[in-house]
Amino acid sequence: MELDGKLTFSIEIPYVHTEFQALKKLAIYYDSVENQKYQWVFHLRDIPQIVGILGRTIEFPDEEIRKLMSHSPITRKNVQQRARKKGKGYFEVIHRAPKIYIIETIINKEKVRKHVPTENIKMAWEVMKAYPIHKKVKTSTVAKNIVEGLGIGRFHRETGSFRFAHFFGSRDCYYKYFYAPIKVLQAEGVIVHHPVGMVERVADEWELQTQMTSE
Repeated sequence: MELDGKLTFSIEIPYVHTEFQALKKLAIYYDSVENQKYQWVFHLRDIPQIVGILGRTIEFPDEEIRKLMSHSPITRKNVQQRARKKGKGYFEVIHRAPKIYIIETIINKEKVRKHVPTENIKMAWEVMKAYPIHKKVKTSTVAKNIVEGLGIGRFHRETGSFRFAHFFGSRDCYYKYFYAPIKVLQAEGVIVHHPVGMVERVADEWELQTQMTSE
């Protein structure tokens, strides 16, 4: 049985006289903390007015958004449906098996399904586990370590250095060995693939699951 929830959020900002009374009218709770700062709690639905009062955007940590998605299946489904319609940013694991994962994404405005070898996903996770949690690692470094871990040598120079531009240009290999496995792990909530070309591990453990997750 689902429970109906109402989303709230908290911010801590310095006291500004011209903002205080307007924020007070919208606040669920507020209290003074240290150094002339106040902690405020608001309904999420009021964020447009709050942003207007403050004149600043409000960003939420990726980890908190992932927790909301993982514990609210209906919210996750609605977000995925909107992404599917827009054709941007949609990536969903629809089947997990010991040897293959099946993902669904949008390519050229068309919904497509692709197979991702579980071996590649495991290797990507082993590479990321070697770095401290929350350490952001360059995409090129992660790709290099995945390729080397899989024993693929054709993207290296004779000197042994990794040719990331060549790897990136080989779109099928880039997708198969790096992009899709990394996106699977992101969908699983254990890493974040940042748009600035960095990959970050945000969980201590990941276990292979083999059950159907969607139709």
